[in-house]
Amino acid sequence: MKGKLQNLFIHDAKLLEMALKSLSEALVAFCAEDHAQIKHFSIKVINLEDEQDQCRDEIITRIFGSESMVFSRPDRMRMVTSMDRIVGQAKKVIFDLDVYSPKLVIRELGTHVEAVGKKTALIGKMVNKLVDQFFHNFDHAIETCVQINEARHGVRERKLEFFKALYEIKPDYRDFRFYAELMNNLAEVTNRMEHFADNIYGLVAKYSTF
Repeated sequence: MKGKLQNLFIHDAKLLEMALKSLSEALVAFCAEDHAQIKHFSIKVINLEDEQDQCRDEIITRIFGSESMVFSRPDRMRMVTSMDRIVGQAKKVIFDLDVYSPKLVIRELGTHVEAVGKKTALIGKMVNKLVDQFFHNFDHAIETCVQINEARHGVRERKLEFFKALYEIKPDYRDFRFYAELMNNLAEVTNRMEHFADNIYGLVAKYSTF
């Protein structure tokens, strides 16, 4: 990809947003027991993760080239690897759906899964915006970091409601393990985005001139 190195970071963040939106759609399809759509969006997540890997490799190659940026190489490496880990975790959720899915979705649990999936896509959109703001407007970047942290708190609350319902319903062992791992892996996607936002907040403080 030609152009400024920062444009590669922005493109990487866009791929992240697209992958998390597809993940959310796959979870909606799971709750609707639409296996064709689950497969369709699962493949999209996997393909976007592969595309992001290529973008990451190009960024790393150019980081160690002669191009100059305000931000240090270790900070740039941390940014690109953090985005890579977010989408890698999204792919892990897709594998949960692929390896084992209950024959019938437990609606009370599916409602929480779908809600967290949609929140994940929303935070992914914020992360995409944050990366662009980081290169162009520190003030707006700080605001978005706060918004991401607030959205993540909403995920924690929903996860707690999910596990309360899971222990009340008491499905058989395989379904119990599937739902628990699905929610934990899904929540970890948002957890990694929160860590990413915290790191960006620190970089804003590090490089701010005011």
